[in-house]
Amino acid sequence: MYGFVVEGSMAKLQEVCDKYLNDPNNGEIEYRPAMNYLILTFNKIDSLTSIYPPDYDKGTVHEEEAIFWMLTVVGKRVGPLFIAERLAWFMPYLYVNNCPILVYGREVYGFFKQLGTFQIPDLNQEPDLLTVDTLVFKEFSPTSQSLDTRLLEVQRISTVDKHQAIKTWDTFEEAITAIASLLFNNNEITIPGLQLPFNLLEYLLNRVVPLVTLKQIRDVENSKKACYQALIESPMQLQTFYGGKLFGFNGFGDQFQLKINNFASQPIVQDLGLDKGYPAGSDSVNIFVKLGFVLHFDFTLKDGKTVWQAPQKN
Repeated sequence: MYGFVVEGSMAKLQEVCDKYLNDPNNGEIEYRPAMNYLILTFNKIDSLTSIYPPDYDKGTVHEEEAIFWMLTVVGKRVGPLFIAERLAWFMPYLYVNNCPILVYGREVYGFFKQLGTFQIPDLNQEPDLLTVDTLVFKEFSPTSQSLDTRLLEVQRISTVDKHQAIKTWDTFEEAITAIASLLFNNNEITIPGLQLPFNLLEYLLNRVVPLVTLKQIRDVENSKKACYQALIESPMQLQTFYGGKLFGFNGFGDQFQLKINNFASQPIVQDLGLDKGYPAGSDSVNIFVKLGFVLHFDFTLKDGKTVWQAPQKN
């Protein structure tokens, strides 16, 4: 997993939480962005299989994917107060390389997966360029034709002064401690609207990454509505950690730039608030990567839990 940290807008990330998580459940559960940092990851999964028979015995697939991760604080509103209960990661943009992975992810967990093609280096290669191509509409109109083209790329633009923190990691604890300490003071984050800190390091070292998704199926009788709609939280459990490496951060070590091409059907820049300093209507945006790293590990995505479900129609 190659990871690249960029800075978005808290206001825009709150709009994402409202659109996909809060508005559907009418405020029964509330999700807020925990920080303005987003992590764009490029992942190569050499062998992906079911953990249950009989599908476990049918074989494995190779998956490549690119994901934007945003950390949310989950809680409930009691009067004027927001009571924080836990943290969960939401993935507003997620691209995968084959149809079975897309279908399983959407149908079982509700992941908003889209098809893409990728350039992702192997672990023994230099991370000079990572890319995502996908099907897009440049603009929306009755005559617009879709095209398969470059959506985004991360390019290594320079290698500058080293720093004592630029090194390889042998353990998961060492990797997470280093990343958290570079991004946060005292490894703590503060919930928006409250001055209540969460110990991010303690949460991350738990080796369980909770994911939240909106699982919904369009109604066949009224295509403007959903016949099933639920919020699902699913635990991703880290198994074996093989190692990792910090590439660079804040001007030290390897420096990377994220380029996102703007398309009407892929409004990543606008949705995540990545357009700071760029005029509206720009064809593309170049974003400085605050921190880059790579991790190598095994994981299991376990059964999820329905935390909210819309009433079924009669």
